[in-house]
Formats: sequence, structure tokens, C-alpha cells
Amino acid sequence: NIKELSGNELNEYTNLEYFGLNSSPLEKIPGNLFEHNPKLKYISINDNRVKSIGSNLFDNIQVDGLKYLSFYQNECIDSYSSQKDTIKEIIQQVRVICEEVPEETIEETLKNLKNDIEALKLMNKQLITKIDNAFGTSE
Repeated sequence: NIKELSGNELNEYTNLEYFGLNSSPLEKIPGNLFEHNPKLKYISINDNRVKSIGSNLFDNIQVDGLKYLSFYQNECIDSYSSQKDTIKEIIQQVRVICEEVPEETIEETLKNLKNDIEALKLMNKQLITKIDNAFGTSE
């Protein structure tokens, strides 16, 4: 039962064509896992608890050479295929649906949103004052 991957596990297997990791409590797949495995043809990551996958997972794989891709029964994705067009769709789904967003990014986004809301409140207040002054509706 594999719970965690660092991303370096497959580095020395540069001619790897088959990769399977099934029925483990794995929740996260690092984007650099296949960095040194451009010849992968069959990928099976089924029945895990995968919630996030690094967006660059497929960057170094010859996608046109993939014959089978399966993320069957995972939390963020439940798809598999041996059809080229569908394999490409699954890769897109992985990049959009399963992409891990770093905690710092979430915190920074929330901080920016809070600042934007405060700026909008101030602008709204200024606008109301200008309208009141223009139409003599101030009390």
C-alpha cells in the first residue's frame, strides 16, 4: 500500500513502458513522477484515493504513444481509455480537475479578494457621494 510518492521513484527507469499503481491509499501524484519516462505506453492508476495530480505529469511523455490511460475510481477523476482522442481528453481533465493548488496560492488569492472588496466598497462610497452632490440628494 503506497500512501505517498516523492516523484523520484521512476527516475532510473527511462525505458519504462508500463506503469500501474492500483488499490492504494495514495492521494497525491506529483507532477514530476514521469519526468524521466517518455516511453510510457500504458498507465493504470486505479482504485486509489487520488485527490490531486501535478499539472505537469504528462509533460515529458509522448502522448501520441500512449495506448492506455486509466484513472478509474479515484476521487478527482474516474476515467479510462485506450482511444487516442479520449486519452487526450482524460489528460485535459486531469490538468483541469485534479491540478493541485498550493496552499500559499489559495491564501494569496483570498488576501487579494479581501483587498479588492475593500477597494470596491470605498469606490462605491465615493460614487454615492458624487451622485448625492451632483443631484443635491445628500442629507
